[in-house]
Amino acid sequence: MSIDKLKRVLWRLQEMKSEQPGIYSNGQIRKAIMEEIGTDQRTVDNNIKHLRELGLLKPAGMGKMKADITYASGV
Repeated sequence: MSIDKLKRVLWRLQEMKSEQPGIYSNGQIRKAIMEEIGTDQRTVDNNIKHLRELGLLKPAGMGKMKADITYASGV
């Protein structure tokens, strides 16, 4: 995943409304990736894996993930 695509996915997440700022459901994360990168299941799964490896997504309990968007803005 290129840095530009990564930024676009994180910006898309920022635009989405969530109950708690920075906490997103798996569905919201998958939707952001599908809108910005592609709909192939392997692509979506690999991008989620890369975001977790980079520390930009962290488990937040109850099937939700926390996005560290402040870190990504400096990428």
